[in-house]
Amino acid sequence: MFFSRRSGRTVIAVAVLAFALSFAGCAPTTTEGGAVGPTETGTPEPEPEPEPTPTNGDVDPDQERVRVGPTVDYGGPAYGDQGETELVADGVWCETVAMFWGGTEPIPDGVVMEFSEALIEPTLVEVTANPCGVDPGTGAPLPSCIGLQLEANASAFCGLEILPGPDFLEGTIITFAGTMTCPTAAVCDAVAARDAEEGPQILINTPAGA
Repeated sequence: MFFSRRSGRTVIAVAVLAFALSFAGCAPTTTEGGAVGPTETGTPEPEPEPEPTPTNGDVDPDQERVRVGPTVDYGGPAYGDQGETELVADGVWCETVAMFWGGTEPIPDGVVMEFSEALIEPTLVEVTANPCGVDPGTGAPLPSCIGLQLEANASAFCGLEILPGPDFLEGTIITFAGTMTCPTAAVCDAVAARDAEEGPQILINTPAGA
């Protein structure tokens, strides 16, 4: 068969076009309008700023307006035994105690001491918060020493109800713990620094008739 040169070129052109179309499926995806969309790349998230470490601020002076613990540790009121232990009932005794601030310098206004606990050595008796005893001067009933509040420069008598245990030891010693509240921390420091003598030691002994 005879082919012209022109028909041969036509066949080659068709073959090239068919070859090109066979790769049309590999073309990049286009966006609307025919433009090729850009390749998306991940953007790193910014790292969060580290939070500052919290620090303590200035000390609040109000935090030192209250002193708690054994009264002798921070200049609390003095106290003294007012005589022999008395028999109230079978197994119930009473000790009369005087509470006073002592010292030569007056206590600043606004200072208040609350006696909250009897410290016993050795711990072979129990002290309750029940009132007992009478005022040595007036004969009026006394409040309990436990829970007694003593304001600046005041004094008072109070009673300690004592329940002795089976192993009670003569000469058991009682002191007090409590809470002292002051108008300022400086006042508390001044009260603690004062020179005040204690009264007669509180000693518990078996009362007559027990």
